[in-house]
Amino acid sequence: MDADQTAPIAAGSPDKARQVQVLQRESQAYYDFSVLVHAVKALNDWRQVEDEFANKKDRPKTVPGKIKKSFEAAKDAIEHVLQGVLMEAKDGEQDLFNFTDLD
Repeated sequence: MDADQTAPIAAGSPDKARQVQVLQRESQAYYDFSVLVHAVKALNDWRQVEDEFANKKDRPKTVPGKIKKSFEAAKDAIEHVLQGVLMEAKDGEQDLFNFTDLD
């Protein structure tokens, strides 16, 4: 919700405006947590598929599509965490991971 959407609430009542801000923060935290959980699940799924492949006695010469698909899903989930949750995370007024400071 941007300032235009919360303006009627803020104009009506300071208590309502504070309540909207709290709800926004809580919903963002829930969303960030769900993205992280999805990434962990994708990594676990990939690990299980990879383990099946690694422990076969007669391994195929090429990587099976099941492993490639599982790896891509894990990679996409991790990228979402790195580009979304961690890049936008705030600690007070400062980014937790500000990669521009590395130059």
